[in-house]
Amino acid sequence: MISTANLFVFPILLLTADLPSSPQPPVARPDEKGYHTNHAEHQVDEPVEKTTSRRIVFAAPASFPLRDFGPNGEVIDRPGAVIYEDMVFSFDRNGNYNLRFTIETPAMPTNVYLQMLVQPCKGRPWYTITLAPIEFRPEKGKLVRNHVVEGHSEILHRCFKEMGKSTTIRRAGSARFGYGREARRQATAY
Repeated sequence: MISTANLFVFPILLLTADLPSSPQPPVARPDEKGYHTNHAEHQVDEPVEKTTSRRIVFAAPASFPLRDFGPNGEVIDRPGAVIYEDMVFSFDRNGNYNLRFTIETPAMPTNVYLQMLVQPCKGRPWYTITLAPIEFRPEKGKLVRNHVVEGHSEILHRCFKEMGKSTTIRRAGSARFGYGREARRQATAY
């Protein structure tokens, strides 16, 4: 069985967070170590142009429900994969990035497809950074895992100088569950 689920997009600004369903959006500012969270109350000490790297923390979880169908064809969303709170996206002025997160997957193969959407400043176009598909195989007794993705983005390198207080970074993605083509190949091999 293959199911594709969409990830809910939770926007976060580089220096101000705007999380959905929050009447007063929390402010995200760098703390003493330069980490961005939605609860720190520190002011920016140095201009954005002088920093050499950025660290963004997505405070909300991301859910990929496992789509199923009831006896009358109604859609039933069952628990699928969940990326826990505090997903961290770090990048430097050279365009090197690091994405760290904790994910819980069902006891079946799960492929996660993630994109980081970057708007360097208001009024500028959105740029997309598509990460390679991330494959999670079922492991006995291990459904919660820490995962790290590293790479390079020319977009982050070119846009780093423009990034300031109005920079917006969002995440988007989808997940596919099940054995898919692999199961069909094995079935036809017999």
